[in-house]
Amino acid sequence: DVRALVGARGEVAIVGKALDKIDLKAAEAQLVSNPYIDAAQVYKEIRGNLVAHVTLAKPIARIVGAEHRYLSDQGEFLPFSKRFSPRVLLVSGAGTAALLQKTNLREESTELVALLKYIYDDPLWRAQIAELCIDGQGEVVLYQQVGKQYIEFGTPTQIDTKFEKLAIFYED
Repeated sequence: DVRALVGARGEVAIVGKALDKIDLKAAEAQLVSNPYIDAAQVYKEIRGNLVAHVTLAKPIARIVGAEHRYLSDQGEFLPFSKRFSPRVLLVSGAGTAALLQKTNLREESTELVALLKYIYDDPLWRAQIAELCIDGQGEVVLYQQVGKQYIEFGTPTQIDTKFEKLAIFYED
């Protein structure tokens, strides 16, 4: 994919060019224009090789609604990819229509992104919770991977406290 973005077909077209004729900043900009790439660094090695290091965006949730999109750990929307399908938390419900109208959830829905990141970063909750449903008022219900129980989480505030209480419930 990286070669396709900056190779012979890309806007930068580095294949077949002499190393001193390649615009490294333009190659980096071309790579970062892909929504699945968070950061890119392109440089020339002393041996004459051109090296591209990319940092990929991490999908943490899939928002299911009129449109389906992935949400990155940076709170940005990612389009569907034909190359892979990440196994992430589903986000559904009446509240997803309002989410899909926003451009960057990290700035516009910080509490929800914090909740999604909390679940994604914790191995127990990531394995336990399969779906997050948001109603029109922003109330959250969590559906488990196993069993028919569901968790009425409420608004995505006091996340640590709520999950600590939930862990106590599971332990006892």
